[in-house]
Amino acid sequence: MTKLPLELGLFTALFLASATSAFAFPEMIRHGYPNCTSCHVSPSGGGVLTSYGRQLSGELMSMTTSEKDANFLHGILKSPEWLLAGGDVRSIEIYRNTPQVRAYRFLNMQADLEAAATLGKFTADVSGGFYMLDPGFHRYYLNYRPTDELSFRVGRFRQAYGLMDPNHTSPIHRGLGWDEGTESYNLEAAWLGENLNAHLTGNFGAATSLVPNTAKEKGVALRVGKPLGERSQLGISAFRAKSDLATRTVAGPFAIVGISPRIFLLSEVDYQRISPDSARALYGWVTWNRFDYEFVQGLHGYLTLAQSRVPSTDGVRPNTYWGVGSQWFPRPHFEFDFQWQFQSVREFPDDELTYATLLLHYYL
Repeated sequence: MTKLPLELGLFTALFLASATSAFAFPEMIRHGYPNCTSCHVSPSGGGVLTSYGRQLSGELMSMTTSEKDANFLHGILKSPEWLLAGGDVRSIEIYRNTPQVRAYRFLNMQADLEAAATLGKFTADVSGGFYMLDPGFHRYYLNYRPTDELSFRVGRFRQAYGLMDPNHTSPIHRGLGWDEGTESYNLEAAWLGENLNAHLTGNFGAATSLVPNTAKEKGVALRVGKPLGERSQLGISAFRAKSDLATRTVAGPFAIVGISPRIFLLSEVDYQRISPDSARALYGWVTWNRFDYEFVQGLHGYLTLAQSRVPSTDGVRPNTYWGVGSQWFPRPHFEFDFQWQFQSVREFPDDELTYATLLLHYYL
């Protein structure tokens, strides 16, 4: 019987990591916040928190808090109003169990700092540090907001697409080639209204050497979200781009459903078509779903289901992932996320893979 290689096991283990340097939380809409800019400087969420965002992290997300606990460095240092600062330290413990091997591994995944300076209607944001031992400035941009609703941004960042959730290694991110570290050079226009939000992004290619020059895509992405009531949002995204090797089209719906202040559902499905310049078109799809219940404020239990039928040069490789997890925010700045997840690969029906991960995250 053919066995899965060790490299695939490690890849899949990393697949289970459930946070990124961006740390956007789209499920905050269940508390009545339909736009990311309620809490973040970035129009698409993640990165440096606004003062109001820090306040909400203590009041709505954490199990306990104190008056200044959510502030930068727990309020030890006070920055001027025009300057916002932040950063993240992230590590993960991985347990892998297959018929061939049982192993543990600890990884220091991220350590970075970020600052956003505002002058009038302009904001400059820079993030630098280490990600998987790769030093550098991984995200930076200049944002112009002539009104509260209208935003223009240019720089290096991840384009707005789909849920914009923190699961950067899920099929809807990694499966589509949008993993952590694959930020691109973009020009973005966004409308951030109470009844509609939309992002139109011109993508001028990946900004990392991890992507070969021949595979770097240039194209356009569109994301439109429509709030439904005070706790939910439905939307659709589309992306079309061309590299030296192929033309790629990705499109699909997403849903953020706040069933109650303590229960929510995140769901996204994307369909992909790759048209190589000298071969037949390849078709596939990916999906990721999370059902979450907050037992008490700051302590969550959740179920996940993900599937990937992503086309590659040797056809479509079907994978199914399902699992259970718990996420704990004991105080502002601290996050612990435990997942136990299973993977089945159609080509290897006898080789069910089991993984457990413990994510440790501290943000400044």
